[in-house]
Amino acid sequence: MRSVLLFGLVCTLALTLSACKDGVVDIERFGSIQGTVIDFDTGAPIPSAGITTSPATDAITADADGQFTINAALVGTYTLTATRVGYDPGTVTVAVRDGAMTRATVFLREEDDDNGTSTDPDFGAEVLGFTNEPFTQDSSFVTVEYRALNRGDVDIASYEIYFRIETDRGPFYQEVQGTDLGVGERDLGTFRKRLLGATAQSVIIDDTDTNGLADPVRSNRASR
Repeated sequence: MRSVLLFGLVCTLALTLSACKDGVVDIERFGSIQGTVIDFDTGAPIPSAGITTSPATDAITADADGQFTINAALVGTYTLTATRVGYDPGTVTVAVRDGAMTRATVFLREEDDDNGTSTDPDFGAEVLGFTNEPFTQDSSFVTVEYRALNRGDVDIASYEIYFRIETDRGPFYQEVQGTDLGVGERDLGTFRKRLLGATAQSVIIDDTDTNGLADPVRSNRASR
């Protein structure tokens, strides 16, 4: 009887140790982000811009040189948003890697002073996320998810979005096009870019353009 109890105790202890071991296998990994907030038109740094991230980290403020650092960020993809009085918010999406410093540049455009009703299109775009796909040393891809939004009061017949993909081997560029974007509508899209062995570190909207308005008498459609 004593042998049976001893055997059971040994088995219980072994299972407990195994469970504890399994519980510490998934260790949290951290990296950091170092960035600069820049005026899109002049290239000058923008001081004291507020920085927030999604997923959330500590809210911070850029210094007098427009620079900021986010330490101890869990490994993963983050969307950084910079805000400053007199500017429209700007975003950039970055990937944080274990034990590495990821660099990011957030561009801000000055606000439009026209407060009246305008017939000009008000078009916006943002990067929702990206995923690296390494294949071989000389062949890799990144898949980028993005959203386009018509924030104005006129329909947009067509638009273009210009992306800059910052990698460990320099920048890559991609242009996407869309059509028929009604007032308040949004388009979700993805593209896949070959990076020739490089790894994407951040993806930003470099510029956007609209190429004419849709028929103004066309009825507005519900947001999609």
